[in-house]
Amino acid sequence: MALTLKNFKRTIPSTILTRGRDYFQSGRVVDLSLDGDDRWEVEVQGSEPYHITIAQQPDGSLVCECTCPYEFGEHCKHIAAALYAIEEGFPEYFERAGRKPARKRTSRMDRLREALQAAPPERLVATLLALAEGDREMQSQLLLLLGAADRPADIRALVKAAIRPPRGSHGFLDYWDADNAGRKVGEIVDRADRLRDAQPADALAIYQVVLEEVLTALENSDDSSGTLGYNVNRALEGMDECAERLSPEGRAALLEYCLQKALSPRFRNWGHGWQLLELAADLVETPAQREAVDAILEPFEISDKAEDRVGMRIDFDTQRAAAVKLQLIQRLDGDKAALAFISDHIQLPTFRMILIAHHLEEGDLGTARTLAQAGLDATKSDGLKYGIALAYHQLLLDIARQNNDHKELVEHARVLWLSRLGNKYYDLMASAVPREKWPAFRTRLLSDKACPRDLAAWAYARDGLWSEVRDIVLATPSLLPPYQLEMEARFPDETATMYERLAQEMLKGVSNRQTYHEAAGLLVRMQKVGRGEEGKAIARKLIGQYPQRRAMIEELRRVL
Repeated sequence: MALTLKNFKRTIPSTILTRGRDYFQSGRVVDLSLDGDDRWEVEVQGSEPYHITIAQQPDGSLVCECTCPYEFGEHCKHIAAALYAIEEGFPEYFERAGRKPARKRTSRMDRLREALQAAPPERLVATLLALAEGDREMQSQLLLLLGAADRPADIRALVKAAIRPPRGSHGFLDYWDADNAGRKVGEIVDRADRLRDAQPADALAIYQVVLEEVLTALENSDDSSGTLGYNVNRALEGMDECAERLSPEGRAALLEYCLQKALSPRFRNWGHGWQLLELAADLVETPAQREAVDAILEPFEISDKAEDRVGMRIDFDTQRAAAVKLQLIQRLDGDKAALAFISDHIQLPTFRMILIAHHLEEGDLGTARTLAQAGLDATKSDGLKYGIALAYHQLLLDIARQNNDHKELVEHARVLWLSRLGNKYYDLMASAVPREKWPAFRTRLLSDKACPRDLAAWAYARDGLWSEVRDIVLATPSLLPPYQLEMEARFPDETATMYERLAQEMLKGVSNRQTYHEAAGLLVRMQKVGRGEEGKAIARKLIGQYPQRRAMIEELRRVL
């Protein structure tokens, strides 16, 4: 039932409603205003001030939101208290007609706008100064909004205030505190985004402070929602955008910043140091700047030639360093030099993939196949991730298709299908294997121990071999649902016997209604295959066997 002003006392659970009424009667509703004609803004004092929004839709239903961390239902006691306050303050909304007043109401924001527009400038200045007196967070906010936060200390004070842990938290941001802090910091990042085009240097200063302070806060927070950490990514993306708009001096300063921070443990521990180095690579303009980036990359680089170390295991830092190095070479030395660097480092799977793509684009299928097969062989000896091996299988399949090599195509399609990468690979096999040889091939494929039973059942069903599907499903009843209707139509007796066995097995030693419901459903389906009386007999037997299981008896009565 949709919540409305007229039914809220019947719809909200009585326990929540009672607590909400107590809150209202004890004066905890500290602010109530009608914003427009059908939207209320309410503040209720709980363990802290909570903001509630209640909006009435054209059909009379209510959309309610509260900033409290209530997790156990749709409506909390603060919403209930707000509704009691609306009932008292706006009785015309509760009349039998249930229609809103004809006269237009002025919202609090409207009144504030009118008052600000009417006030003389000196009074506005005095009012703002009075509000900001002793409140460093408001002072920083005003400086930022007025474009006067020209000192990093002003921005840092604002960000620190947003992420400051509450008292008694021992310096730790719990889930809700981290989520709230993330939203506050997000508003600061929004301000930087708005400044980015016209004032890139000012925006950059904000992004840098956000990046540094949020990374510090993440070390002592539960950011399960990701709201706080998301601001790190926004700051890095914003810095990248600013780089294109900065003066040459500003770009050089940003490069120095990236090199300095990239090596600090805080940035490296979170993996963001490599993102700063990628940004630095885009900023390099002089030989000295390039040498500075190369000096940082040197400890992570691979010096040996690829042909001697095809099967080597590469760590994360080495791969990222090589990617940054390639980025530099591509920008400053051109495509030919970049291709030579890739060729010298094809022990890196990503580089090997790039080189294979290059040869495919050039139409050199032979070299592309040799590289892909060598990469695949290396995954077997080096124990590299299974996903990399599958990527090589996909490349080799595409090459085999272009070469019209059906034997290789079938082999790679087989691996990819058995790895659950899609049924299109089964269809590829079926189209590539000669029709007269397909039945024998299919039998070998689907009876192989490497073939999961659910894939075998799907393949037999696709090819209309329902006896084989039946054998698999009877041996593994959990695979029944996709084939239930076909099984009932084609093999009614065997399916009914399976239902009977499963229902009795499910009811042994269990005591939850969901299992009772599923078991009763199987007995009900026995009627679909002409064995309804047997299903009823089983239900009667179980009721007599377990007379204390009331929930089970209620479910089994559906069978009777």
